[in-house]
Amino acid sequence: MFYGIAMTLLSYTLVNKWLVVAFSLPLALMSAFPVWYFRRERSTPRRLIITLLLYIVGATGFFMTTILAVNYFGRDKEDSMTVEAPVKGIYSETRQRSRRVNRRYVASGETYKVHYMVILLPDSSEMKYPLSTEEYNKYAATSHIPSRRPKSVELTLSRGFLGWPVVTK
Repeated sequence: MFYGIAMTLLSYTLVNKWLVVAFSLPLALMSAFPVWYFRRERSTPRRLIITLLLYIVGATGFFMTTILAVNYFGRDKEDSMTVEAPVKGIYSETRQRSRRVNRRYVASGETYKVHYMVILLPDSSEMKYPLSTEEYNKYAATSHIPSRRPKSVELTLSRGFLGWPVVTK
């Protein structure tokens, strides 16, 4: 769960993902010391190693989420700048809803479409930006005409609490 939240926050933060791991892994290792201290007499050495490894993996996800959430929610909303970001492509994905028939059986339901715009961010990474159906129809209708195809969109960048830029719109 923590890794999913961290990946979502990381998609809105313009920072190298390994930098976040480099900050959160030492915190997880330092917080593993009390776990080792209190579990060393109650566990066999093999179980203690497995427990510590699982704890470090979970704590790294927790600290990644905490660091990114502090940066995102502590951003400076007044000091923001607008940047033109080029549009790489527009596409839609077809998904399928599921419905529960009874306690043990889940059937596939109706299909629906989710629309995205792929944007090149200033740090040369890509971001999938979700679009509403109206926006998709507006952009997709002109995507095959090169002169009317959207070349760029405006993004609002804010400075995060830790200094990492955050995409707000």
